[in-house]
Amino acid sequence: MRGATGFVGSHLQKFLQERGHEIVPIGRELFVPEKRERLSEALSSCDTVINLAGAPLNRRWTAEYRREIYDSRIGTTRAIVEAIRSQEAKPDLFISASAVGYYPAKGCYGESDARKGEGFLADVCRNREAEAIRVPPQVRYGSPASP
Repeated sequence: MRGATGFVGSHLQKFLQERGHEIVPIGRELFVPEKRERLSEALSSCDTVINLAGAPLNRRWTAEYRREIYDSRIGTTRAIVEAIRSQEAKPDLFISASAVGYYPAKGCYGESDARKGEGFLADVCRNREAEAIRVPPQVRYGSPASP
């Protein structure tokens, strides 16, 4: 699980462990180019890969921090998908969560709603989803924002 130490990830990790699932937290150190093979190895024993990674959004969004938000989501998702694609035995399921910013700012929307928001965060979500759906077709893909 990438993002296992974040707010959602820490709760999800506890929930899954209480139900007998083994969690393999994937640290950010495996996302540097020279360690991509280790990333693939770390994922090779997983039947489900969950991607919750991303820099916190509750900071001032300077141009530099916007780049960090973007890279922490899109670059991480791209690396995970590439690692999955490189494996002979692929996981059964890939779950990638973006953010509520995927949806328009006004109105009520559900997971099956295809309407997308506008602006920086919505663009980040769309780009993350575009990377995530590149997962091989034999891997079931799930995302809270996927229609």
